[in-house]
Parts: sequence; structure tokens; C-alpha cells
Amino acid sequence: MSPHIQYFPRASRVIAGFVLAGIIGLVAYFLPLFQSASTATGNSGPLPIAVPNPLPTTTDPFTVLLLGSDDDAKFPQDRVNTQSMILIRVDPTSKKATMLSIPRDLWVPIPGQGMGKISTAYQTGGPDGAVAAVESNFKIHIDDYVWIGLEGLVRLIDRLGGVDMVVTNPVLDDFYPSDINTNYPWGYYRAAVLPGAAHFVGIHALQYVRSRHGDLRGDFARSEAVDGNQGQGPSPQCRRPARHRERHARRDQDLDRARPHARALFDSRGFHELQHPSGRALAPVYIRGLRCGPVRGVSGLGPDPAAGAPELSVSAIEARSPGTSSAVRALVAAALVVAMCLFGFGVYHAASLFKNSKTQIRRPTEASAPSLPGTMYVVQAGAIYRFQHGSFRQIVAEDGWMQPALSPDGSRLVAVKRSVNVSDLYVMSTDGRISEQLTHSESPTVELNHWVFYPRYSHDGSTVFFSYDAKDPYNSYRVDLAVLATSAVNPSARAERWTVPNDYTGGDVNPIPLRNGGLIYTKFSIDSQSVVHSQIWFQDRRGSPGVGLTTPADDCGQPTLSSDETRIAMVCRRGGLQAADLDVAAFDGATAAIGEPKTVVNDEVLASPAFSPDGKLVAFFGPAEEGGPFQLWTVDPNASTTHPPRQITTSLDLDSSSPPAWTGA
Repeated sequence: MSPHIQYFPRASRVIAGFVLAGIIGLVAYFLPLFQSASTATGNSGPLPIAVPNPLPTTTDPFTVLLLGSDDDAKFPQDRVNTQSMILIRVDPTSKKATMLSIPRDLWVPIPGQGMGKISTAYQTGGPDGAVAAVESNFKIHIDDYVWIGLEGLVRLIDRLGGVDMVVTNPVLDDFYPSDINTNYPWGYYRAAVLPGAAHFVGIHALQYVRSRHGDLRGDFARSEAVDGNQGQGPSPQCRRPARHRERHARRDQDLDRARPHARALFDSRGFHELQHPSGRALAPVYIRGLRCGPVRGVSGLGPDPAAGAPELSVSAIEARSPGTSSAVRALVAAALVVAMCLFGFGVYHAASLFKNSKTQIRRPTEASAPSLPGTMYVVQAGAIYRFQHGSFRQIVAEDGWMQPALSPDGSRLVAVKRSVNVSDLYVMSTDGRISEQLTHSESPTVELNHWVFYPRYSHDGSTVFFSYDAKDPYNSYRVDLAVLATSAVNPSARAERWTVPNDYTGGDVNPIPLRNGGLIYTKFSIDSQSVVHSQIWFQDRRGSPGVGLTTPADDCGQPTLSSDETRIAMVCRRGGLQAADLDVAAFDGATAAIGEPKTVVNDEVLASPAFSPDGKLVAFFGPAEEGGPFQLWTVDPNASTTHPPRQITTSLDLDSSSPPAWTGA
């Protein structure tokens, strides 16, 4: 009787292999949530630290120095400067935190170095040097520090699912560095961040806080952005600064030691470690620890042929030729290893689906929201959607589309199509068929291209008004938007300039042409204290200086008019960095006057109001939860703040810089 031939490994080994593959998949998915700052803060490399002092209890107030660096390919990793230095004082008992941004160009005595910019202290002395420079010049004791790089900031914000920020004025930079994930770190591209409240992913938040070429106020302006930021994140790694010169490489154990401080820091602001502000679990940014590749020439986790033949039992002796037996067993082993790898990946993918089932941003779908009167056009992820009878229908592909505006008869849309360095205007039907391109910006030189935003038809449909970045021939860094008007029926006609923006403010936006031939829009200015203000501005004709309809102290912008032009709705910050009011007031276009405003939504993060065709509702965008993506809301313009607005959409991520285009058709 021939012996039993066993081509398959024992069942216990196969089961153990699949269990191991599943465990590897789970570990690969959840490991990034608990990894140290050495991998979570970007391409930082080893950073010297010293033996820590004992940590105080989490109820004791403490001070953290937040260091941000240009850890890009332009500099060696041990020669980076700190582009940002922020002192954070946290009182866990009172749950209050105070932040002080230190201008990086501050000229101070640096211990062991002499006079210099405070940003160079880290370059020459590492974290010890940075801490010593701040302590000696500000006479304050620092308990911990946090270091983060450019990629680290992007990853941190993306881990959150984004952050909500309010941009006080347009930020336009024709020379924004393209030094992240690029083979040409000295290159540049054009960046444009539009004003108002918005939900930012990591790379866009970095553009806002890092852009500086077109900002007259420099570091102080960016400090305002940091101070007003509402976005929260998982606890980064904190370390006690050195009190002597013993150096060590960055270690994973530091995270465990630092968790009490980090947790107290974020708890004091109302959030918890490794959680989204809504309490949802965070998604990983990348996969680590899972590899299904060849091992010394054999697929997967197969045996090493150089190690010699394994010792076999009688039941496993091959009755056929040894070559055939080995080939069959190798094929079986390879197939099982591939199956185990696929199983492990399946476990990873299943964990992703399970964890993200409650946090996924959905595309608008049919019958996914309450019905509103008329038809509305909104934007998500670069695509325009028509919202009608409670249903959404996508009319153009996700291709950089934004800010659609309706023609007076409701038969056409004019919209912006934006790419990396340029945006242009297109006319299309209401079902998305493009009929005309109104502007053309195709220069091979990056900084000679143009931005076009905020299109709006005139009341007779013959003209399109829009904001355009007219270049300054004497200063390539100054990029401000001016309001222009061009023919909607003759694309070859020359556009006419209507407004003259204030220098270095980002320019004039949100133009609304009036029936009497005038124009209202948002104008920005900078006062003597380097504070940006926005006003609703009126011009009765092209080139006139115009007049402000609101005061600088009210910081009003993003105007919208009812269809009969008797009422105006606007967003007013009144000096606030984040929250704003939605005000409604009577409007008289003939006399250019605004009546006493009434606040219908108070102290909320909101953007882009729009009246319904019958004037009985005002739509706007705002997050459903603190730090979340923007949803569509409506409110009665005659209601008081005691009547809460109505939420229309859930789990979407609508473009808050694209006001709803609302028609009665």
C-alpha cells in the first residue's frame, strides 16, 4: 500500500497562517493611530532630546513651545529653521489655553550665539537652543515642546478630517513654494485662498498659514490665522526640553511619557486624544507594517530553499518523483501565501470600511435632503450639483468647478473652472453643456496667469461681472483682485475695470450688479494697527471711488440681495476671528442705503448666504459639528436668533466659497 501523499500543509498551520495574516492586517490599520511623532510629524529625521525632568500632574498648569519647521528638500534636516514659534499656556483645571505667536524675524540675544533672529536658535542649538532663547527673552519657564514639519501639519490636519478656518481677506501668492513631494523643491506655483469660513484639508490649510508674498502684514497676519484656528488634532508628541547637553535620538517611549500632558492640552480645549471633535475615530493616513512580497526568491512567507529540505514524516513522503512533489508543494505553498496576504488585506480593508462608515463624506445622492422651493445649484469636490425637489443631480464632472451663477432667465450658468495656476469663466446650460469660454489664461509663465472668481450676470444678461487679479507691473508680489465686467454675448470684447482695490488686501470680491446700473461688493482695508476689515461697498458707476455701506468695525462681507433688491443679507464678524453673525437688513439701491440690520444667526461659523427666489428663506453654509465639513442650512430672514436655522444636508462637504445659485424655476 502506497503511503498517503500530503500536498497541503496541516490544517492547523493553514489556520494559524490566516489568523496571523488577519492580525497583521489589523495592526497595519490601527498602528498609525498610535505611532510616535517621529513618523507623524513629517520628514523630520532624528531630533536630539535630553533626559526629561519629572512631569507635573495633569492638573498643574504648564507651558508648551510649539515649533514648526520648513522640513523640505531645500535644506539638510539638521539645518532647518523654525518658521513658527508659538507659546501655549494650558490650565487643565479651568480648561483654558492661552497662545502667543512669536514672530520668526524677531531680533534677540540667542544664548551661546549672540544677536540673531529667534528662528535660528533651533538651527544652531536644536530644541534646547530654541527653548533657551524663548525662556531667556520672555522670562518664562517652558515645560514641554512640540515639533512639527510641513508634511506633519498636512498629515495632522488630514487625520482630523480637516479644520474650519475663517479667512479674513483673499490670500493670493504667485510664488508659493512647491517644495513638498516634488523633485524640484525650488519651484513655485500660484496659490489663492478665498475669504470667508471654509473647511480646509491639510494642504490647503498649509497654503493659508504659509503664504506670505502678497501679505503686507507678514508674520503678524499669519499669527492671526493661527490664533483664530478652531481645528483640533490628535495629540502630537511632547518632550521635556533639555536642562543639560546629553543627547539622545527620538524614541517611541517618549509618547507614553508625554501622553498625560498632551491629553490635558487637548482636553482643556474640549477635545480628546485621537478623536475627531465629533468623537469619531480618526482614519489613518498611510499603511505601515504590511508587506506581501518575495522572501529570498520564494513568494510570500514560503520556506527558504537554501536552508535545506525539511524533515518529513512517513505520511508526507512523495510517492511520485521528487521533482513533481516539490513543484506541487511549492505551488500549493505559494497559493496559500497569496491567499493569506489577500486575507490580511481584506481584514485591513474591512476595518477601514467599518471605522469610516460613520465618518465618510458622501456625494450628494437622490432624495437625500428635505425639499426646498425652486432649484438650487451647489458645489462639492469640484463638481456642480442641481438640487431640486429634495434630490441632487450632478451636472458636470469633478474638474475644478466652482461658484456657478444663474442668468436672469434661469437658462444658463456662468461658472469658474479652476486648475493649479489659473481659473477661467465658462458659460453652460443648466444641465452642464458648455457653450462658451469667456476668459482665457494660458501663459506658460506661472506668475503671468490670472485668477477669475465670483462671476455674476447683470440684470439684462448682457454682461458678466467678476473678480480678476490685475497685475502690478512694478511689484510682482502684489496680487489684488479687482472687479471687471465683460460681455456675456461677445467673448472677444475687451473687459472693463470697475474697481480699484486697496493694496495688499487681496482685493475686491462678491460683486453684485444692481438694476440701476450700480454695483455692490466686498472691499477690504488694513487699518493703522495692521488689522484687516471688510465692508459692503457701493459704486454708482465704473471707476468711481464709491462709498462704504457698513463700517469697518462690523467686518461685513459676502452680500446677497433678494430678487426684488429690497433686502440684503450679509456675514458680519464684528472683530471675531471665527464666529460671525448672519444679518438681514432693508436695502435701497437708489439711495445706496442699508437699514438697521437684524441678526438671524448669531455667533456661528457660516458662509455664503443666498435668498430664496420668493425671499422667504436665506440659505447658507456651515458645519453641523465643530470642525466638520460644511452643510446647507436655511433660516427665516424675519426670525430672531431664538429660532434655530434648519439643517438641509448631512455628511456632505459643500464648497463654502461657492454661494448657492437659487432660482424659482
